Amino acid sequence: MIRKFIIPLMIGALAIGFTACSDDDDDIPLSQVPAPVQATFEKMYPNARNVEWELYSPYYVADFYHNTFDTDAWYTSDGVWAMTETDYGSLVVNLPLAVQNAFEASKYSTWIVDDVQVYERSMMESFAVIEVQTDGFPEVSVFYDLAGNQLNVVEGDDFNITPTTLVGNLL
Repeated sequence: MIRKFIIPLMIGALAIGFTACSDDDDDIPLSQVPAPVQATFEKMYPNARNVEWELYSPYYVADFYHNTFDTDAWYTSDGVWAMTETDYGSLVVNLPLAVQNAFEASKYSTWIVDDVQVYERSMMESFAVIEVQTDGFPEVSVFYDLAGNQLNVVEGDDFNITPTTLVGNLL
C-alpha cells in the first residue's frame, strides 16, 4: 500500500527537480525563427546537427554541433549573421597557430586548460578565449585576437559575450 503512494511521489519529485535544473528557458520552436534567419543559417551550416534555437533579444541563436564541436551562431531578425562561438573543449590545438604560440609563450602555458572558445564576429574583432586554472590561483580567462595578441585577462569565466561585447571592457 505504501509503495503505491511512494513511487509516484518519488517520480513526481524527480520530474520537478529535473525541470528546475533545466537551462532551456530561452528555447523557441523552429516555427518562431524568422525565415531569413533559417535561410542564412542553413546556407552557412548545411551539415549542422542537433539544432536548437534560442532568443537572446534582439538575436536569434542556433545552438548546434558543427564538425563535432558545440557551436552557437547568432543572427539578427532579418537573417544577418552577427557572431559564431565554437567551443573546442580544452583543445588549444584547434586555435590559429598564432594564438597557440602566444599562449605557449605566456605565463599561463603551464596552467591546466579548462575550456577554449573562438568567437568570430561580423562587426567587431574576432577572438579566442582560453580558460585556465592552477592551484593557489583563481581561474582566469585569457583573451587573444586571432593574430595572437593578448587582449585581456579576466578572473573567472562568469561573463556573457554577445556580438557587441567589448573584450577590453570585461573585468
